[in-house]
Amino acid sequence: MSENKLVRNKTLNLNLSDNKTLEEISGTLKEMRKQGFEKVRITIEASINDLLEKNNYSVDLFNKIKETQDLPDWVVYDFIETDGILKNNEFENRLKNEK
Repeated sequence: MSENKLVRNKTLNLNLSDNKTLEEISGTLKEMRKQGFEKVRITIEASINDLLEKNNYSVDLFNKIKETQDLPDWVVYDFIETDGILKNNEFENRLKNEK
């Protein structure tokens, strides 16, 4: 699937606490398969506050970086998330040549 040829076909706004959500997703995917689609890309979006809270990220740190650097929410969130991933795989120590 070529990234530069993707266009939005469907948008589903789902409430994950609703039991019918899985049925709705399944039904939509089955319908698309019947229409001849072979591949789709699913992107999950959530509010920045939910993402920060659910991942135990500091809202204060997020706001401080956002205001200081004047960056969009998604850039700051990706920065915070990447920093957490790098720390988990000891990348920071490798940068310092520590073992």
